[in-house]
Amino acid sequence: MATRRDPAACARLAVAGLKAHPLDLAQLPALGPLADCRRLVLAFPPGIRRGQGDSYLAMLAHLRDGLAGTAVENILLVSSTGALAEQDANLDEQSPADPQSPLAQAEAALLQDRRYQSSVIRMAGLFGPGRYPGRFLAGKEGLPRGAAPVNLIHQADAIGLCLAVLEQGRWGQVFHGVAPVAYRRDQFYTQAARLAGLAEPVFVDQQGGKRVLGDWTAKTLGYQYQVPDPLAWCQGAASGVEC
Repeated sequence: MATRRDPAACARLAVAGLKAHPLDLAQLPALGPLADCRRLVLAFPPGIRRGQGDSYLAMLAHLRDGLAGTAVENILLVSSTGALAEQDANLDEQSPADPQSPLAQAEAALLQDRRYQSSVIRMAGLFGPGRYPGRFLAGKEGLPRGAAPVNLIHQADAIGLCLAVLEQGRWGQVFHGVAPVAYRRDQFYTQAARLAGLAEPVFVDQQGGKRVLGDWTAKTLGYQYQVPDPLAWCQGAASGVEC
């Protein structure tokens, strides 16, 4: 069963043959529709850039408390690499999260909740059909951190990693979902925009940033990325042949 906040989105899922139920967690609703599920995958935006970090934590607490004692045994939280502090370094699954991040606080609260067996998977920036990365920064000027690595993941691999965790029953762990091939931020977004015939972005400095690593995740899950190279995918998408 799937849930969406928008009833119209639920209707579209129903047309596709999926059982869907409207559920707006921001309203802290009754959770009856989820009570018979054994495993939950939680994937909804925290709204941190809009100052909604506290609401995100409240929604997750409402879920954990409201589903205690029901059929729910396992929870997989789809988090973000934003839980890791911005720094010029390589950060893997064992690197400490940013304690000030609502994402990191949500992860810790879930993993410490003994009412469930849970895991966290931190996803890098999502790309794929309908989300061509060349459009993300096209035409923008004054952009910082030109030398920072680009951390991205194709939606097929985001789904594939979630399925691997669920199918293998890997609980009590933190995973990273990030394509293994990385580029500099200025090089990648300039080339991706150029491939699509879009205005190129302009970067004003060559500062670095964090490179998120997912080698341990791939090895532990025995997972092989379907789209390991984001720029190669952009080249295929721009030519009309997605790879």
